[in-house]
Amino acid sequence: MRWSSRLDFEAEGRLIADRIAALTGPVRLALLGSDSVALLPGLLGLGMAPLVVDAEQRSTWLGERHPGVRQLTVAELSEEGVVVEATVEVITSPDEVMPRWDHELAPVKIVVVPTMMSNERLSSWRSDASRNGWGQHVRQGLVTWHGDALDAHGIRLLAFMKGGLRVDRDDQRRQVARAERLTSLIRPNDEVLLATHGDAQYSPILAAGARPSSISVEIHSQGVLTVSSAAELSDVDFIVIDDVNELASADAAITSLTRRLRRSGRLSLSMDFGAGCAPDSVLPALRELMSLHGLVIERAWWQWSDESGVPRPMLEFDLNSGAAWEESDATGFTLVASRTRGGEWRTQGDARAPNITAFDRDYADPTIVRSLVSLGLRMESSRLRRDLAHDVLRTATLRSADEGAALCVLCYDWFSSPSRTAADSLLPRVSAYLIGDATNPTALRWQVSLAYVAGLMYQQLGERSGAIARFEYVLDCDVLHFSPLLGTKSVAAALALGWMAHADDDDVRACAYWRHALVEAERLVRTGDWSEVRGSLDSPETFGMPELASVLDEAGRAASALRVMSERPSRSAGLAWQAANASWSSLARQSAWQGAADRAWASKVQEGKDWLEGQYHSLTAKVSELECEIKKVVHVSIERKAERDGAIAAYRLADRSHREKASSTARQLASARESLAGAEAAYQLAHKAYLHAQSSSAEELRLSERRVERLTHSLAANEAQRGELGLLDVQIQRLLHVFGQQSGGGIGDNVRAIKDLAELMEMVPPRILRFVRALAERRIRSKKSGL
Repeated sequence: MRWSSRLDFEAEGRLIADRIAALTGPVRLALLGSDSVALLPGLLGLGMAPLVVDAEQRSTWLGERHPGVRQLTVAELSEEGVVVEATVEVITSPDEVMPRWDHELAPVKIVVVPTMMSNERLSSWRSDASRNGWGQHVRQGLVTWHGDALDAHGIRLLAFMKGGLRVDRDDQRRQVARAERLTSLIRPNDEVLLATHGDAQYSPILAAGARPSSISVEIHSQGVLTVSSAAELSDVDFIVIDDVNELASADAAITSLTRRLRRSGRLSLSMDFGAGCAPDSVLPALRELMSLHGLVIERAWWQWSDESGVPRPMLEFDLNSGAAWEESDATGFTLVASRTRGGEWRTQGDARAPNITAFDRDYADPTIVRSLVSLGLRMESSRLRRDLAHDVLRTATLRSADEGAALCVLCYDWFSSPSRTAADSLLPRVSAYLIGDATNPTALRWQVSLAYVAGLMYQQLGERSGAIARFEYVLDCDVLHFSPLLGTKSVAAALALGWMAHADDDDVRACAYWRHALVEAERLVRTGDWSEVRGSLDSPETFGMPELASVLDEAGRAASALRVMSERPSRSAGLAWQAANASWSSLARQSAWQGAADRAWASKVQEGKDWLEGQYHSLTAKVSELECEIKKVVHVSIERKAERDGAIAAYRLADRSHREKASSTARQLASARESLAGAEAAYQLAHKAYLHAQSSSAEELRLSERRVERLTHSLAANEAQRGELGLLDVQIQRLLHVFGQQSGGGIGDNVRAIKDLAELMEMVPPRILRFVRALAERRIRSKKSGL
């Protein structure tokens, strides 16, 4: 799809042209390629002089619609010596080949790409640009911010310049983001001091995005200046301390540099959280440290490290919320503090200055103008402004310009949280300030402003008489003694009185007030001193003409109400109000209300997006951690798989061995069972034999016992017989002796032997006698045979 077929010339094309003009100014551009032709209407409407270079064909349509636009080739451009300050190229598809860096037709290259193009491809392309000597344009982030309207149209604008900003590394990208953020906080004509490590990309960004009168750079190492001592150096209005990594370094830098900061000046400190350094410990210490040097912290932003090439946007946080410190996963932060105590201030030294800028003449402390009064320059925190206003009231001289400024700040702050108690403390002091003539023109300015805001307060409290009295006070003052610009209050007061009279059904008085508003506006414009509107003609103040336009716009509301009332007095109330509120200021207020609602919604959407981005980065980190864990788990799984495979093989071998052993055991068990059965049978037999033997043994025992018994008797008998035998033996011996004597002795001897024998025989049993006789006969025969 060609870009021109989907690019609306009256919307996207003009929006892109406006961003290009904000980058380069109305310079001569070369539009490269046919797709970039869609930007011509917007660029021509801004007064630029674009050329069309290297279109696919000489466009007849282009010649008819924009005949004054030249169409050239690159060769013709070189031959004719046409000088262009920037080239613009349109990439219509994410897959389209990106521009080349080898030809340098201009020092600035602007490329329009679709937002759907991947960040990886853009990062790679930026790296290629850096290698060829191109860097990011110094105004890139100042005109194409996060959440820009271009994003809603699917468009992204990339700007490069020769020798531009280096954004290859994460620390460089974060430094550029910080510098872009600070451009909105540097006031016009501020003298700026950069205290950095030497890689000062701040300077070109601050010079391109703010209006400082001077920018000086001083090298420091961990907060210690390496140039001459701070006492010998000039005072400045804005100090940037960058790339601090620890609290001690921040302390040293703040202590050495704050003495050079003028009152109402600002100090920016950027710090990364080092090892053992957490927000909940660093931020309270820094706030206390800055308070010691008369500094109050106005604003603070978190920053994150991101190596993806597309850094997360800085996120503002509430410094008074401890939860914000504890829950943040940021890797660094940037603080901006304002000096409210101590220090000198820079004087204008011109007694002829117009009243609108005669701060040194009319204020005891002219720095409160920058801190409290001037929109766009003062502290943005209503709490800090309120605190400073109370401090001023405690020290200001009665009915001085300083007192009037502080009172007015507190009165307008009352509307953010209206209460009867607060009004009762403010309104009496306002009444006292309004008594008598003003001490100087600026004090008159505050008398008129205080009377007007007091009338608004009485309206909010429902006290119409008090409101009318204060608005009438405004009408009685001649604002030309200060400036025609103060007519915003006198004309607005007349308009308010007219509506209050109209509400009281007094249309005559209402119309009189509205006519007074018209006459007052005419008087201010015709007879007023224009130097009190614009200041110097050669270097006019930027706020003067818009303020005067507001005076005329308020008068225009009165004119619209008068016109409708004069045409339809009987039924014109609603129509008159509608007509009166069709002014630029009313439409601007309605647009501001709608814008505030849109910004609130966008803020919520952005918070949701930031939260989602935070979740994305957090989850991406967790995914990376999980990937590492998964790799470890996979490695462990592989090792465990190898171990498991080995274990399985070992198990199989063990199982086979177990099965074999089980089989062998089963066989052995079967054999054992058979043996057991045999043993059991043998046991039964043995048991039976045992029982049989036991019964036999019992019988034998009984028999043995009887035998023993008999033997015992026998032994007893034997013992008796042995005694008898002993006696018998003696008797036998005597018998043998007798027989011996009988056989061998004489007769006398034989007679005695026979007597003895006879005595023995009477005593010896017969059987023994038979035995002895037989024995004796054998012995006798043996003796005879021996003879």
